[in-house]
Amino acid sequence: MSHHAQFQLGHERETEVAEQLELAAMAHLTAMELSVETRTDFAELRDLLTPVLPGPFNPTFDPACRDLSPESYWLRVATNAGQVIGTIATTTFRGHFAEAIGDGSLWYRSTQLPADWSQMAPVRTISRRIDGHWTHDGAGWVDPAWRDNRIAFHMQSLIRAQFLRQRAANFVTAICFHAIARRSVPAKSYGYPEHGAELVIDGYFPISGRAESMYALHMDKTEALEDAAGRYSSSSFQLPWNILETVIKRRTSPKSSTKGNAIRS
Repeated sequence: MSHHAQFQLGHERETEVAEQLELAAMAHLTAMELSVETRTDFAELRDLLTPVLPGPFNPTFDPACRDLSPESYWLRVATNAGQVIGTIATTTFRGHFAEAIGDGSLWYRSTQLPADWSQMAPVRTISRRIDGHWTHDGAGWVDPAWRDNRIAFHMQSLIRAQFLRQRAANFVTAICFHAIARRSVPAKSYGYPEHGAELVIDGYFPISGRAESMYALHMDKTEALEDAAGRYSSSSFQLPWNILETVIKRRTSPKSSTKGNAIRS
């Protein structure tokens, strides 16, 4: 079999799993009477999250701080009454992931760097080279009243499905604080393998203005495919409407709130 034929078969498999993953995630969200919208106005996302975050809004997704790629988008998850209860965003980069952390281009245009950027703790070595074309996820937030409904897990599934459809991007990345990494969120909700969560900054972090332990999350296309195939039970993939029945029976009706801790990434 030629290399082109193998590549084509591989992409067909990725597309198939992506479609199944999306169906399963939407079945769960629909069962909770939630809707999902794809948005591209990142000023809207910033204005939505700034009042509810415990820290600054992630400048990676702030158009006032950097120019977002045309492929960038975010998901708005809301109740039937229009109350936003979850968000997640993704963008694309070209270049070297570790270098983008060190020179600040992961977060800012060169002209927008904080004045104390040179004081940032040294960037630790990441175990593998991530360069070329890659996607980066963040701006994840879930209303505290909905935290027990795996909203972050389902939103991540939708973002991951789109990554699997992309031909150009070979890696997906994220950055998270120690508070998230220690709760095993990178593995349980985001699906990153154990070796894909590495301490990358341990010291002063200009964005928060204090010492932080920051973790670089990463996975390649093969790891993303393996995670996607196991995120939901086989019945979720094969018969998504059976999942609707199951979730409806177990459904709770949490009261919505815009206060409390947020998932920062």
